[in-house]
Amino acid sequence: LGEAVAALESDEVIYDALGDHVAPKFVEAKQQEFQDYLVDVSQWELDRYLETF
Repeated sequence: LGEAVAALESDEVIYDALGDHVAPKFVEAKQQEFQDYLVDVSQWELDRYLETF
């Protein structure tokens, strides 16, 4: 997922479709979304690991 987000920065299709004024903001939003994902602890993780450790 991180590699996909990084690839957005050089994706000509995204820039052609969204334009030079919107595409960087879209990429920035996706980067932030990925960072949020990395620090999120899912209910499954809580259930599995809190009982184990």
